[in-house]
Amino acid sequence: MKFHNESLCYDFVHEKDTFLVISGNDPITEKDLIPHQIPMIRYNQIPRLLTMDMEEFDLAVRFNYKISGKRMLSQVLRGTKLTLNQYYRLLAEILSALEECAEYLLNPENFILHEDFIFLDSQLSRVWLTYVPLAGFQADSRIQGNIRQLAGGMMSAVEQLHGSGIQTLMGTMKDEKFSINDLKRDIRKLLEEENRSGCESPVIMPVEAVRPESAPLQEVHASADYRGAFRTIPLYVLFAAGLGLIWGVYAFHPEESLIYIAFGGSGLWLNLLYLFSKKYKIPLSIHIRRSVPAEASVVKVMPKSPVVVMPKIDGNISKHAIPAANPTTLLAIPDATVLLGSQRPSGLFCGKLEIRKGDRTENMELTGECLTIGRNEQAGYVDDTPGVSRVHCEIIRNGVQYFVKDLGSVNGSYLNGKKLVPYKEYPLKSGDVLRIVRTEYKFNLT
Repeated sequence: MKFHNESLCYDFVHEKDTFLVISGNDPITEKDLIPHQIPMIRYNQIPRLLTMDMEEFDLAVRFNYKISGKRMLSQVLRGTKLTLNQYYRLLAEILSALEECAEYLLNPENFILHEDFIFLDSQLSRVWLTYVPLAGFQADSRIQGNIRQLAGGMMSAVEQLHGSGIQTLMGTMKDEKFSINDLKRDIRKLLEEENRSGCESPVIMPVEAVRPESAPLQEVHASADYRGAFRTIPLYVLFAAGLGLIWGVYAFHPEESLIYIAFGGSGLWLNLLYLFSKKYKIPLSIHIRRSVPAEASVVKVMPKSPVVVMPKIDGNISKHAIPAANPTTLLAIPDATVLLGSQRPSGLFCGKLEIRKGDRTENMELTGECLTIGRNEQAGYVDDTPGVSRVHCEIIRNGVQYFVKDLGSVNGSYLNGKKLVPYKEYPLKSGDVLRIVRTEYKFNLT
């Protein structure tokens, strides 16, 4: 499966655990990496980031992200109705990951901000994002546009919209350059209102998820004769100096053995700086305040919002495509699963399922682009057999080809006796048998 710019591709594999694998269509080499970020991600538990490991085969690098036990956001939105409280909380968690990445010397633009690359726990309370440590890794839109698209898609899965909170968020996001801090502040207030109103059970936001209300604005005291009373001295300047010294040695003596020493030295220097800042509680940015007259006025200065861009999924893959003009229609309930009364698709072939459930057999024609199978009442085919997940698997039509995909179910799906890797697409051909717990689905083309 490819990204829209065709420079990267991704897949899902199962080797004791389930992994999302990102690699390059052209081999990714060590020179394409951001050197100091690799050890930071591999050897530190960074909140809200998927655990990543890096492998090298025939001088080509690939990234493995462990997703076992996690649920893909896009599939959660397809089959689960969110409470308004859950919606606010999930959105705040995503914003926190984008905002706090600088504390670990990561770049906001290297996040893949897309529903297929955001994962949740079973309680829908924790969020993990996918980060790609590639130099020059960018996509085609600003973070504000991506957040609006995410918020709109997630909103379609909210069971009941009440109060004026949604209008408040939409008003904040209407500004093309809105601040993440402002949006988080609005969400925090809305959560407090939800808890006070008793509409939902109280949810306590974790301390690291939302910063104090004063965080979005920095107070800068200034008089008529002086502006900019704060200056920032980032500690990572020290790291950059050390990094320059280490790689300077390699630049003057470009030997193969020295490149490994340079990578190791970069990681060691980064971890020393990080541990030093944590041990002595020194932030990565130290603010030095100069004395100013007592009668100085107070000026509110809005920090510049980081720019985050998202690699969209190849538009040729219809199951992943999100219409740019109407980003929320993908998750609309009438379109999420095509029911049996839909029109037969145009073309020469149409898939059919022969469903064997105990002593009962029934036939179903696959008349839409996607059929979801699960216990959820909104699934295209409801299977209430014990052990079937709410959203268990789906059958997708792409042109004249059909595919089946397990959606991270608890008990798995089996195609011709072989267990499917969660979220990986498998082509279907006539005569194939899909088994979900005790129900068999025989696929045929008619």
